[in-house]
Amino acid sequence: MSLAIVLAGKDSIVVASDSRETVTFGDLTSVEDNINKIKVVSDSIAIIGLGNLAGYCNYLLTYFVNKELIDSGADLSDVESFTDKFSKWASVRYKNATQGMPQILLNSLDNHIEIIIAGYTKKKIPQIYVLSNEPNQPALIPNLVDIPYHISGIVSVGKYWLKKTSDLTPVSSMSVEALKKLPLLMIKETSQSSIAVSLPMNMVVLNLNTPYYQLTKDEIALIESSLNRNMDIDRSLKRLLEGG
Repeated sequence: MSLAIVLAGKDSIVVASDSRETVTFGDLTSVEDNINKIKVVSDSIAIIGLGNLAGYCNYLLTYFVNKELIDSGADLSDVESFTDKFSKWASVRYKNATQGMPQILLNSLDNHIEIIIAGYTKKKIPQIYVLSNEPNQPALIPNLVDIPYHISGIVSVGKYWLKKTSDLTPVSSMSVEALKKLPLLMIKETSQSSIAVSLPMNMVVLNLNTPYYQLTKDEIALIESSLNRNMDIDRSLKRLLEGG
């Protein structure tokens, strides 16, 4: 499992994830850290692949971007166009790859795929799409998220912090500085209770009018130093939102 977070604020979209990859097959589990799960397609679009078939997700994304993107007609400045073209292409690939598999295997959690696509439309509207292989559906169906955030994976702790923060300031109104702190808080707190989630965090910021950027380890360490886990909730959130 993982923890992936997308937050769409007033002038930026933050895409973040933990760096631990856990793969379970039967009674065997393998763990690998320092995995970057975020793929940047353009200044307007970033993607995260999750699930026990996360490696297959990343293969689909890499192959599409490197080999099929130009022929597909997808517009890299428009997340809506990209998602439409990619989901249709990936669904054909997924259907071909799983053809002939028993339905019970296709419906099992071991074959779960989730792809989160975040970015801006041509009209500069932030959008978040989630593609997943739903039961009895041999395709990767794109669903538009109707709220300005999405979290996937081990989400209970993250949802708690997200709700506490949103009660003070809506995500859609948050500054980019607050948006950068909240995912780190969510991932750090989740890692205290789940071995499937671990720091370091990876984070990409998509901006309305400037190129995207990926935070360095030093920048993330600086954000972490500004958060104090021993503070009470109200003071922690006040510091987060005020940029202190």
